[in-house]
Amino acid sequence: MKQSSRILFLAALIAFISHASAQVGLFIKQGDKFSPVIAMTGTRPQIMVDGNVVIPQLAGTNYAYALGKAKAYAPVVLTVNRLSLVVPSHSGNQTMIGGESVDTELNIIAIIESPRPVQDVFLAIEVKGDQSKYNTLITHEVGSLKSGVPVTVNFTAPIATAFASCTTVFHLFAGGNEVLHTAMPSGQVEREIDQIVQNQTNGVLNAAPAPLICPAPAYPAGQTGTGKATVAFTITATGTVTNAILQDATTPEFGDAALKAVSQWRFLPRVKDGQPVATRVALPLIFKPPAP
Repeated sequence: MKQSSRILFLAALIAFISHASAQVGLFIKQGDKFSPVIAMTGTRPQIMVDGNVVIPQLAGTNYAYALGKAKAYAPVVLTVNRLSLVVPSHSGNQTMIGGESVDTELNIIAIIESPRPVQDVFLAIEVKGDQSKYNTLITHEVGSLKSGVPVTVNFTAPIATAFASCTTVFHLFAGGNEVLHTAMPSGQVEREIDQIVQNQTNGVLNAAPAPLICPAPAYPAGQTGTGKATVAFTITATGTVTNAILQDATTPEFGDAALKAVSQWRFLPRVKDGQPVATRVALPLIFKPPAP
């Protein structure tokens, strides 16, 4: 069922921060301070106050949102399929504001999938018009994601600009932390992960390699029962995986699934004497059939 999202047309309350420069958090103004949004129920935000989750008060007829700098991305990459932002074709979706013809609603459709369970997922979409007075921030709940189970988000939100002349930035959050996703501009996910690796290894003297983003392999179709595959691979000095070789597997299908999963993993590399270095590891992967 489609729902209408609450938004705030920007004047002075909301400042947009470029997605390309740093990860962001979604905040809401309460009195004279901004509190981070940690979840949403439909279009209603939730914040933490004195250890309790509360739904904040409206600022007039809308919530006073803002996007601000945040510390780090959540360690997961969500898959976004069929992201569609379109003005509905039915009549009555335009009006005149200040002598200009502007669109009044936007239909948002996205299919979102996670490689592991993720709670309290929500989205925020920046719609930037050619004049700042027409900028819009759209927010909406996605919900909790199960591993490998796609969730469809489909709703209509009001806007106040000619959408054809707009630029948009699509954000996803989980528990208040921005999440990397496949709808980001080409190469951005890899650059952001590289930056996470660099930030977490700077100043480290010695450390063993550690998993950073390592989604579980998919259980192969046509198999039954528990399976196992052992893969040897190199973790490079930047945390990528190279030279993956299957050492053994219960069946070839389990082996193929293990190799496919490992090739997409990212690690914090081994650090020796203050320098990230490559290392060779062998790892057994256990496959359990999905619950009926």
